[in-house]
Amino acid sequence: MPSDSFLQNVNWTLDEAELNDKIREYAQRLLHSDEMVGESPQFTLMIEEFHEKAERKRNTSMPTKLEWEQFLRLFAQTQPKAYAAIGREQTLSPQELRVCILLLLKFANSEVMALLNVSSQSLTNVKSRINEKLFGISNASTLENKIKEIPIVPETMNAQKLLS
Repeated sequence: MPSDSFLQNVNWTLDEAELNDKIREYAQRLLHSDEMVGESPQFTLMIEEFHEKAERKRNTSMPTKLEWEQFLRLFAQTQPKAYAAIGREQTLSPQELRVCILLLLKFANSEVMALLNVSSQSLTNVKSRINEKLFGISNASTLENKIKEIPIVPETMNAQKLLS
């Protein structure tokens, strides 16, 4: 398994594209390791925090750039196979990657819109682009069903159990 020193040596002030490249590189290292990725209490708490932020009014509690970076890093650490599946061709934009991960983690559309500060139509457009890039389907309506096919390590989903 790759050492965490890899992530400690990453300059987290990189722009989003460089950061996504570093996360993809780390996810690939995890994907090719023989060890199962364990539960991450830190990621579970962050998922809960994002749900809480989404419940508050728009614009007042959107995640900061640093929170998004940490969220993506923790997702890549805890879900390397899912991360590799959605980032396999490095075709998703940072916003598309965020939407995809939030949907994988079963965030409601209203929560995704609040966290990204986008309208319903904008979210539909992003979902349509994701569906086209990942699955070759040019509409948004089937994305959530296709996303469910991507494997998630259940041990990291404690936040969903707590919120249910």
